[in-house]
Formats: sequence, structure tokens, C-alpha cells
Amino acid sequence: MADFEGGKFPRRYAKIYKPGPDECFLSRHLSKQSDVVNVDDGIRVATVPAKFWEQFSHVKNLKDLFECGLKKSKFLPCLGTRSSTNDPYHWLLYGEVDEKIRAFGSALVNFVGRRPNEYNIVGIYARNSPEWVITQHACAAYSYVYVPLYDTLGSEAMQHILKQTELQVLVCHSAKEASYAIKSFTSSIKHVIIVQRSIGADHLRDEYRNTLNIFYFDEFLEMGSKELQLKKEPRPTDLLTICYTSGSTGIPKGVLVRHEQLVNALMAASCNFEGKFTHQSTVHMCYLPLAHILEQLFSSIVFLAGARAVFLTGGPETLLADIGAAKPTVFCAVPRVLSKIYNEYYKKVPKAKCMRNMLQKCIIQKNKEQTRGKFDHSSVADCLFFKKFRNMLGGQICVIISGGAPLDSEVSKFFRAALSCPVSYFYFP
Repeated sequence: MADFEGGKFPRRYAKIYKPGPDECFLSRHLSKQSDVVNVDDGIRVATVPAKFWEQFSHVKNLKDLFECGLKKSKFLPCLGTRSSTNDPYHWLLYGEVDEKIRAFGSALVNFVGRRPNEYNIVGIYARNSPEWVITQHACAAYSYVYVPLYDTLGSEAMQHILKQTELQVLVCHSAKEASYAIKSFTSSIKHVIIVQRSIGADHLRDEYRNTLNIFYFDEFLEMGSKELQLKKEPRPTDLLTICYTSGSTGIPKGVLVRHEQLVNALMAASCNFEGKFTHQSTVHMCYLPLAHILEQLFSSIVFLAGARAVFLTGGPETLLADIGAAKPTVFCAVPRVLSKIYNEYYKKVPKAKCMRNMLQKCIIQKNKEQTRGKFDHSSVADCLFFKKFRNMLGGQICVIISGGAPLDSEVSKFFRAALSCPVSYFYFP
């Protein structure tokens, strides 16, 4: 679900998307954003305007969702990466990503197989990357279930997940993750796929030559491309993924997410919060962990639109450099990230009282203007305080989406003023 702070819909974006009366009503009344489908269990589904549903009536699962973007943007960029902060971005086109999805899914069918009447589970133990997305969508298109794993789970939680899911296929970013998963735990793993080639990975292959099938990711794709299989249409009620909690209050709990649940959530998000700006030319910085459902949802909205997703060059330390180069139009963040950027900005503001007072007055004035629908960068004070800051963030951001925890009101007001854009809050009831 989503709430919106920033007043009326910005006039300069009206050509991109103009909300209808029903959508305006929903955005103003949060209690109308979902309907109860099971009173006893308190289960609700998002309310989506009929006109919006009609546009995407054919999207029943994650496979349909990606193919919707593929149809719009087959020869346009989809996933962007670069080797260092000095390099330009290299793009995989939608058509190329689809070919890799087909190859990976076919390799799963041909060399791993499917267990009848059981969930066929693939673990993903890797950082955000094109390979993560390809694995995710290959699982969805060929009716496998993917389970994200991440370092902060801890050894006890990792063992619990491996035992409970009985996953047989594990995709790892490097030999480090693969070695940790193989050597530290008792599991049902039979096939390991490593994204990053290295001497360590070669040694691991030699060491487990007789007990495990260890492939490099590109090898696995090549194997699948030699004997392509038709995609297996998943039903809306089929299980898509199992997302495990961090286990901070005990053993991690696995949340079962079905295709229809993800589709319903992203449709509601697309039409209710200020992701209304999501369209074919949108650029999204995919840096929040894909292991969590929040980033999976944001990325899925981007693929539905046939838009672009860009990945970090390195770790969190390259985030600002990557944002400046990628020029995202939508910035999705958790409050901790926004607060850190906010604090870094204020460290560079002159400490003179007159300057601080002028900045505060500028923020208040711009927030007032936005309640009347005025979003612009034309004032002298705006150029003085915010022009460099906007350029540092690429200069193209037209909406900020915050999720995961409440955002401090002062931080929210600052970003609305500095970027002259709405701030939308995303939350899970």
C-alpha cells in the first residue's frame, strides 16, 4: 500500500500520466486501498481501479509481467551494469534478457528436472545483478520456486532454511558463497551455479567433482540454449517465492508468496502511489537487496513498463557515484539511506546562521508551493541550495519512494524541496 506526500499531482508530469477521479479518491483514502476477502483471517487484497486492471488484464503471473515489458521494449535496454565507476554502462536488451531466461529455464528442466507433486526450489545466494533477475524470472517462467538467501541470516538460520526447503539447486555470486553453503551446512544441494569465474571456483569444482554438479552461470546458459524448452505457464495461485525473515525474534519464518499476490501488490502500487511516473523511459537504481520483497516489487514494476534497471558497480560506497551516472528517474530507498544522504548534505551547508535560516525558509516555501501543485526549480534560492545536490543525484529524479520504516518528516520535507518532487511512502499492512 502507499501514501503520498507532496500535494497535487505535478503539472509537468501530466503528459506522462493523469490520474482519474477513482485513483485520486483511493490515494486520499487509505482505508479504500484494500478490500477484505476473509474476515476471520483478516486477509485483504489491494483495490485497483477497473480501468487500470483492463490495461493489464492479461498479466496473471510474473512470466506475463516480464513478457508485457518485452513486448513494449524488445530492442531497448533492460539491465545495466559497469565494471568500475569510470566506465560507461553496458546494457542487456529486453530480447537478450529473455533469451537468457529461456536458456536458464531450459537448463533447469533438462539437467535438474522437476519432482512431481512437489515444490521445485532454487536458492539464490547472490548480490543484486542481472544473473539474479534472470534466475528469478526463469524460475517464474518454468514453474520453479526461488528462495533468496543472504549473509545476515546467520549460520543457524541458513541451516534451518536449507533443511526446510530441501533445495537442490543453488545460484551463488562467487566461490566464497558457494564454499560457505557447501562446507558449512548439511543440505540437499546437488547443483551449484556460480556467477563469477575465479581460481577459487575452479578449485571448488575439482574438490567436489564426484559429489556435486558445479557450473559457471554462462556455462549453464549455454547448456540450456542447446535444447530450449517451452515455458511452463504458472497458474496465478502457484507459489512464486519463499521469502524468509531475518530471524531477529527466533527461527526465520518463510513467507509464501504466490504469483497473484505479487501481481496484485504491484498493480496497486503502480496506480496508487507516485510510481505513476513509471513508464518506458523510467530508470530505476536496483540497489536495495533483491532478497527482500520490497526491491523485488519495485523491480517488477519497472519490467512491467518495459523500463530500465541499473545495478551498483560495487558495494554501498559506490551508490552516489552510480546514481550520478545512471540518472534514475525514480529513487526507491529505505529511510536509513535517505537520512544518510540528508545528513551528508547538511555537513556541507555553511554553518552561518543566516544561511541556515535561508535554507529552512526555502524548504518551507517549496513545500507550501507543492501543496498547490507547483513543482519547479526556478527560484534563486533553489539554485543556490539545491542545484548541485540534484545534479549529484543525476538531475532526473521525479519521485522518491520510501519503504520499510517510517521516514522522518524533516527528511521528507527536505527531499521534496531539494528535488522538487513528491515523496511516496510504501508500507505493508
